[in-house]
Amino acid sequence: MPDSTLRDLRNLGIPVAVTRSAPGASPRTQIAFTAGEVSVRWVSHHTPSGNTVEMHRLPVRDAPAVLNAVGATVDTELDRYRLPDDYEGEAARWLDSQTGHALGLVAMAPLPGHEDDALPPTYTAELSATWRGSEHAIVELSGPSMNAACSLWIYNLPDPAARAVLSALTQTLAGPPPADGGPTAVRQRPRTGESQGPGPRATGHPSSPPLRRPGHRGPFYGSR
Repeated sequence: MPDSTLRDLRNLGIPVAVTRSAPGASPRTQIAFTAGEVSVRWVSHHTPSGNTVEMHRLPVRDAPAVLNAVGATVDTELDRYRLPDDYEGEAARWLDSQTGHALGLVAMAPLPGHEDDALPPTYTAELSATWRGSEHAIVELSGPSMNAACSLWIYNLPDPAARAVLSALTQTLAGPPPADGGPTAVRQRPRTGESQGPGPRATGHPSSPPLRRPGHRGPFYGSR
């Protein structure tokens, strides 16, 4: 992680845990931190496109700034596979409109509170972003409304893109500058009240959720 981002996090009062691979092992650096309800992990394998940034419990309204910071071009050849008319839920439709229509439908899930229904109403719970490059992202939504939280996994980032993503995230964590000119503090985020389900975001310690590998089947495949 660049020194400027570490400095920004420290200025926000956010402690950062840094771990590195053991001597003789493949080069790998991991940085994890938690700000309010948002937990973040950045992993670098020190290769040209070897960065992964993962975050959990991010408010939906903050996700476009992070995804757009990747700076990659939307792969228009994938338009024929996109089904935006099939998106169920305000959050999914809004995210697609705010990210240059880079998102494709991956999976549906029962509405929170209807998981045990025989024929539950559903919403768009998982989307993917594919750009014309190595970069790829998975978005999981905790619910259909704009009050939902989401988890993001952004893979195969070159160093400049990883820095841009982390910078955009830091700015969303800081929020608008205080009106009285006082010190900036991390925004306190209200809980959404929407279940986050049994997916990767609900496992492990909040400050260090497990990395999701590309191609991993999410919580809504095969189990329903």
